[in-house]
Amino acid sequence: MNTLIGRKQTTSLPSTDDNKALVDKFCDFFISKIAAIQQDLSSLQSTTVPLSCPPVSSLLQPSTSCLNQFSPVSESDVEKCIKNSPKTSCQLDPIPTKLLLNILPAMVPIITDIINKCFSSGEFPAPCKSAIVRPLLKKPSLDCEVLKNYRPVSNLSYLSKTIERVISSQLVEYMKDNHLLEGLQSAYKAGHSTETALLRIHNDLLCGVEKASAVSLVLLDLSAAFDTVDHSTFLSLLESHFGIKGKALQLLRSYLHGRTQCVAIENVQSEVVSLMYGVPQGSVLGPAAFSMYTVPLGAILRHHKIGYHIYADDTQLYLCTDPKNPSSSLDQLRTAISDIRTWMITNKLKINDDKTEFLVITKPHLTSRMKDLKIKIGGHDIPATNSAKNLGVIFDQTLSMEKQINSVSRANLFHLRNISNVRRLLSDSASSLLIHSLVTARLDYCNILYHGLPKKLTKKLQRIQNIAARIQTQTSSYDDVTQILFSLHWLPVRARAKYKLLITAFKAVNGQAPKYISNLIQPYVPAKSLRSKKQGRLVKPDLRLDMFGRRSFAYAAPHEWNNLPVSLKTMTSFPTFKQQLKSLLFKQYYCNQCE
Repeated sequence: MNTLIGRKQTTSLPSTDDNKALVDKFCDFFISKIAAIQQDLSSLQSTTVPLSCPPVSSLLQPSTSCLNQFSPVSESDVEKCIKNSPKTSCQLDPIPTKLLLNILPAMVPIITDIINKCFSSGEFPAPCKSAIVRPLLKKPSLDCEVLKNYRPVSNLSYLSKTIERVISSQLVEYMKDNHLLEGLQSAYKAGHSTETALLRIHNDLLCGVEKASAVSLVLLDLSAAFDTVDHSTFLSLLESHFGIKGKALQLLRSYLHGRTQCVAIENVQSEVVSLMYGVPQGSVLGPAAFSMYTVPLGAILRHHKIGYHIYADDTQLYLCTDPKNPSSSLDQLRTAISDIRTWMITNKLKINDDKTEFLVITKPHLTSRMKDLKIKIGGHDIPATNSAKNLGVIFDQTLSMEKQINSVSRANLFHLRNISNVRRLLSDSASSLLIHSLVTARLDYCNILYHGLPKKLTKKLQRIQNIAARIQTQTSSYDDVTQILFSLHWLPVRARAKYKLLITAFKAVNGQAPKYISNLIQPYVPAKSLRSKKQGRLVKPDLRLDMFGRRSFAYAAPHEWNNLPVSLKTMTSFPTFKQQLKSLLFKQYYCNQCE
């Protein structure tokens, strides 16, 4: 897009005349940052209060099974793994990945032999423990001259990632079979995403407001979480809780120990340095290892009866709050956060106390009563804010989604202006590609949260879609936009939200959604053998006539699902369901054009 409109690419690195000096500066910064955090954590240990809950070891249920050694893999397994993985290359690769794939039949036996020897010996190849770090700006809006605005992303050799994928697949399968995964951790798990995480959080918040009139939400922020993981603590947890022992534990120990990295910009590299802490960002096994490392968090929060959800290093806590007497629930939150903070400091993770956000979600007429609330975290008093960005979605005090919709509208108008400037130079397919990737993707992200909102809010998003349709078809503002949308076969914004809701409901009904989503709905089973038993209906919870509870997934999904034809509700093929659902919604929203 920048090339099409003649915009110069802005650098995402600090300005410099000497790349060698810059890479050394980055390398020193990344290492000194971790050293500073470790020093802060050591000093904070003397200020932490003892856990108010029982020791974490007693809260966690140890595995009744053991993983003593990873199973040898066949050549067909390795070939399938390679073909299904991203085809990326790294400077550390002896040959480009593209060339490797061209000679794959000759290379698969060699790679298979290397992997199986790793499993039998319990040793991860030393050359595969080196990483080239590319500094990545955390957000485009941040100052690129400030080093702390960058995160170190590790580029690893293709062979290293292939070995990690095989280990990770067996590790995850073992944990699934023994129910060791954290159920409310949504990162790096098949079928889980930020959308499913936000849907569950959104549902719980709406139901909480329905039940108690207010919910306190705390968004914890961690500092360099992946880079501060303590290896000895992690290995001890693997053995005591996850039952990983023998050659399997030895291999994971070998994977963590002896790692090195250097920072690279273009073709200039810094000196190679050793890593004493952390798991590599950009690796395959690192994110899975971090998810396992933070499993005790869920046990602590369950003990305190705090609602929570975790996505990688983003931890969200929420608790129903009585607007007339909020102190008791805030004390309960403070106690839980104090225990979390103590556990994190002990396990070499640091909460950014001053960057943690606190939001009280309540009914519109109660917002003024809750605005002066504060919650203490460490040595900081965190005041209640009016809104907070949560996994890319802005939550406000009343969950009206107005600020989120305004933000999406502004971003999309920016892209639509750029596309309209070059539309006459583009083919229809190129224009469609730009609109779907830059505009429609933003309209559809978490649009399930828009279901049930007033039309006065969703019409802002509908206006964006209408503009996109006119640009795509190169029609004027005087032409009937409904006919234009019909010709493009685009569902309107409200229909797209309903479509996402019903797609998620189908997955929940058929066991394809995360368990924490499936648990929100319940199949209808009549007391007697009635015809309705075979109609695929869901139980619709009883709610007061409240704007909050009726927007929750637990209520909206059964309500919309039960209105579907029986043929759709009893369908088991997901592709066929999607196709027929879209056709049904298309007829409902464009009934005049379909006649």
